[in-house]
Amino acid sequence: MNEFQTKLDKVKRFLDEKGSDGIILSKRESFSWLTCGAHDFVAKFSETGVADLIVMKDKCYVAVSEIERCRMMDEEIKIPDFELVSFDWYRNKNDVIGQLTRGRKVASDTGNFNTPNLCEDFRRLRFSLCAEETGRLEELCSRIAIAVQETCREIYVGDTEHEIAANIGSKLMKQGIQLPVCLIAADDRIRKYRHPVPTGNKVKKYALVVVGAEKYGLYVSMSRMVSFGEPDDEILRKQKACLEVDAALIRNTVVGTGVSDIFKAAVNKYEMTGFAGEWKFHHQGGAAGYRAREFLGNFDTEELVQENQMYAWNPTISGTKSEDTILATLQGPRILTEIPGWPMRKIIIDGQEIMRPDILVR
Repeated sequence: MNEFQTKLDKVKRFLDEKGSDGIILSKRESFSWLTCGAHDFVAKFSETGVADLIVMKDKCYVAVSEIERCRMMDEEIKIPDFELVSFDWYRNKNDVIGQLTRGRKVASDTGNFNTPNLCEDFRRLRFSLCAEETGRLEELCSRIAIAVQETCREIYVGDTEHEIAANIGSKLMKQGIQLPVCLIAADDRIRKYRHPVPTGNKVKKYALVVVGAEKYGLYVSMSRMVSFGEPDDEILRKQKACLEVDAALIRNTVVGTGVSDIFKAAVNKYEMTGFAGEWKFHHQGGAAGYRAREFLGNFDTEELVQENQMYAWNPTISGTKSEDTILATLQGPRILTEIPGWPMRKIIIDGQEIMRPDILVR
C-alpha cells in the first residue's frame, strides 16, 4: 500500500469514529500531510493555503480557484485520486464546497463552512511518520545541518545578524527549503532575548544561530553557538548545564513515555545543575512534524510519545541554548540534525551516553 492510500485509510477510519461523511482540509499542514509533501501556499505565513481538500468516504476533491488550477495540478498534486474542482476567483468558495458536500455530515480542520472543527483530533493522524516521510525527513535534516554548519564557519567578527541570517537563508532557499524561523543573536542579545529576531547588531565574540526550516511540509529545528576565542567561565558553566538538560529530554523521549514525565525530568535537571527556575523563561519545545511544534511539553501535557514521532526540545539558560530535531523510534531516540566534525560533549544520563553539540570555537 502506498503512502497516500495508507493516509487515506487513516482518514476514513477517523471519519467512521467521528460519525462524519467527510472532512474539509484547509490548513497547510493538513494539505502537505495528505498530499505526501506538496504545498498549497502563496503567502508563506498563512495558516490556510489556496486549496481545500474535501475527503469523502467515496471520493476526494481538491477545490482551487482558476488562478491556481494549472500550477496546483502541474507542480503540486501528483496524486490521481483527487478530482479537481475549480472556480472563478470572484465566486464564493463556500458555495462551491457547499455543493460538493450538500446533504452530507461534514467536518473540517478549521471550523469554517459551518462545520465542526476536528483539528485537535485530526492532527494526531500525522504524529507517527511512515517510512516515506522518515526518508524525506532524514534527507531534509542532513541538508539543513550542512547549511547551518557552513554558515557558522563563515561567520566573522563584525558580521551583522542580518548578514548571518541572509547567508543561512540563501543556502536553504537554493535547495527549495523555506525558513519560517530564523533567529540570530550576537553577544549580549543572546543573554537578553530568548527570541532574538535578527538586527544590525554586529558580532564581537559570540553568535547564536537558530533555524526552523521546512520542506515537504516537515519542520526541522536546530540551534548552534559560535565563540571567537575561548568562551568565558560563565558561558561554559551555563552551556554545560543546558546540554545536560537537553540530554535528559532526549534520553527520556522513549516511545510510550508520557510527555509530562519528560518535561519533569528536564525541570529536575535544571535544578540539579544549579539553574532551578530557568525553564520558566522559555518553553522547552515538544513534538514537531507538520508544524514547528505540534504541541509543547509541560506538566499538563497528556500526550504519549509515539513511534516515529518527531521532537525538537530547546532548553535555554540565559546566554546559551541547545536544540536538535530527533525521531522517537522503538530502538530509542535518534538525533537527525547532527553535524559531522562539530565539537561535541558527552553527557551521561541514566548510564547512557548522549552526545550534544558544544560551542564552536573559531
